[in-house]
Amino acid sequence: MPCHYVDLLFEDIAKLAWIGNTLRSAMKITVFITRKQNVLAMFRTFSEKELLKPSNTRFAYSFIVLSNLLDETVYGGLRRMMVSEQWGKWKGSRTKKAEEIVTIIFDARFWSNVKMIVTLCLPILKLLHLADREGATMGLIYDLTQQMIKEINNMPFIEIDPLKLDEIKLCCINRWSMLQSPLHLTGYVLHPIWTGNGQEINNKMNTGWMTTIMCYAIGNQVLQDALIDEFYAYRNRHAICFVFHLQRI
Repeated sequence: MPCHYVDLLFEDIAKLAWIGNTLRSAMKITVFITRKQNVLAMFRTFSEKELLKPSNTRFAYSFIVLSNLLDETVYGGLRRMMVSEQWGKWKGSRTKKAEEIVTIIFDARFWSNVKMIVTLCLPILKLLHLADREGATMGLIYDLTQQMIKEINNMPFIEIDPLKLDEIKLCCINRWSMLQSPLHLTGYVLHPIWTGNGQEINNKMNTGWMTTIMCYAIGNQVLQDALIDEFYAYRNRHAICFVFHLQRI
């Protein structure tokens, strides 16, 4: 679920017009070079680093492809290849498709957008790496998403177009609603790494926690009271070994 949430966020971002156009241009470069063996062999003479091949499995991978293009070795290799003698001698270089690729590679606006997208999406990629690791991550994702939004919000306008920054922030905030369920709030309240953040005195957190307790207890007041007692024992660190009943959910 946490990884799915982040991937949906990347999907939302990819639908923004300026980002979608940039992604399509980037994919044209990688598809053109990686699917033609003679062109790929030529590229490898100018770059020690490989181009990443596009994938349709996860939208997040498209943004990793952009980051790969920005690598100095790849970026420089592409430009050197396009002005090389080998490229000029290759018959395919005079096709309409090849000329389109050359135009993209020497388009300053394209590279400016690539750099902006990579910068804006770096905090989201960090979140994906944390959510994609082994073990239960639902209790982590709520707080980490808050941190991600703050990091994006604090990016300097000197480097980022403020209107484009607002578009990314809106995508993050809209997807943020996916993490407002009682179960997500409970995961945040109970995760030991966030102990001491005062979640239990936050009205929204407390409501989410109590909703989960009541759904689990199904009218059993004794069980509900026992769960609440265990919770406070856990929060106050009185319990050395806390085994919470909700682990069976």
